[in-house]
Amino acid sequence: MPYYADCYVLVTHRSPRFVERLIAEFLPDGALEAADEYEIPQDADQPAQVFTKANDLAEFLENHPEETQTIYWHSTAPGDHTHANVHYIDGGMILGIGIPAGTNEDEILESLKRTFDTELGAAQIFFCKSV
Repeated sequence: MPYYADCYVLVTHRSPRFVERLIAEFLPDGALEAADEYEIPQDADQPAQVFTKANDLAEFLENHPEETQTIYWHSTAPGDHTHANVHYIDGGMILGIGIPAGTNEDEILESLKRTFDTELGAAQIFFCKSV
């Protein structure tokens, strides 16, 4: 499945409960974090702080709106190519779900908007070259 659709919504404040809800609603069969650790500041050579769990990082970032960070998860369900991501931006968050294109990206985008009570969202389809 070389084509994927990413669906994103913007929320204007940060909340670990949004992260929990994203995973619970869109990766209900389980999720695996894509990283082993998260540095503050992100990608720092000498980080001021290192987190090993996304939940702990989300709690920290709720109270530090000046910090940016990105967290990725993959579905643990066999054969499921769904992934989720959260991008912490200045004071808010972009919540995303990626799925194979042509499945139900329009429904996913509308569901994200309803779930997080926002009209600010978009979907894009892209080609992913296999390596």
